[in-house]
Parts: sequence; C-alpha cells; structure tokens
Amino acid sequence: MSFSDYINKYRIDYAKSLMSIKNNPLTILEVSEQSGFANEVSFYRNFKKFTGTSPKKWHKQLLTSIQ
Repeated sequence: MSFSDYINKYRIDYAKSLMSIKNNPLTILEVSEQSGFANEVSFYRNFKKFTGTSPKKWHKQLLTSIQ
C-alpha cells in the first residue's frame, strides 16, 4: 500500500465513523471536507476504492441494517 493510499484509507475510515453517528446532521459533502478531502470527486473515488460502494449507498445500507 502506498503512503497516499494509507492516508486516504484512514480518511475514509474516519468518514465512515462520522456517517455512523446516529442522527448526524452532516451532509456527504461536509463529511468529505471534515475527513480531509479537497473535493467530492476524490472523496467518492477513494470511498468506492476502499469500500466497494458509493458513500450514499454505504450510508443507506448502514441505516437499513440499524433498523
């Protein structure tokens, strides 16, 4: 794993933790910014790279599994 992949994986793990907070008012854009990504494109690309799905689908699956 390259250094940039390591950093991006860490950022994605942090983004997933933010999205896992119950009743979180943050949008996907706000989560990407708070996770250290400069733009949504790089966030979406890296999120899909490390999780296999988009942030919106991942969040929706999380909400479904909680209920």
